[in-house]
Amino acid sequence: MARNNSSTDTKSGLGGRIAVRLLVAILPIAILVLAVRTTGLIELVDVEQVRALVQRAGIWRVPLFVMLYGLGILAHVPGSVFVGAGVLAFGPGWGLVWCYLGALLGNLLSFGIVRLAGYRPLATRSWPMLERLFLRLVQRPTRSVTAIRIIFPTTAPVNYALALTDIAFPPYLVGSLVGVLPQLVACVWLFAFVFE
Repeated sequence: MARNNSSTDTKSGLGGRIAVRLLVAILPIAILVLAVRTTGLIELVDVEQVRALVQRAGIWRVPLFVMLYGLGILAHVPGSVFVGAGVLAFGPGWGLVWCYLGALLGNLLSFGIVRLAGYRPLATRSWPMLERLFLRLVQRPTRSVTAIRIIFPTTAPVNYALALTDIAFPPYLVGSLVGVLPQLVACVWLFAFVFE
């Protein structure tokens, strides 16, 4: 009986820590959004004009945006820049969809480039602490990637580090598909609050 209680306590403690980390990750963006909203800087942006400009790009607007988002992650551009641009250009609904695809593309590109280049976890031989950490990641790969993505949805160095572990591609993909969403939805909501 005591085991069940400690297991429940551990799970609730883990959920609380994830919620706090997610809040810490979103808090700077929320402060920026509120600052822009309250100072009147948003008045300098003509949302309808930007959307009309995007519409003129025709059928290429979505593939170009998704590609730019993916390549931006490789170039270490913060994902929130693209989320703001996506909401501004496409609105919150479609902006969320295209940002989600762009975020996944960026994560897959940076992971895939490291893997295709043949870099494997050789560095862990001289870093026992990293070896233990990588071993824990590999024991529950999907859960580990999901938890990491909730905190770092599109951070290129994190993608590179994960590529250096023995995590297989399917758990990396599933963990990314699930873990990217919470922070992305929150960012889209914040930018929609500013632009709409």
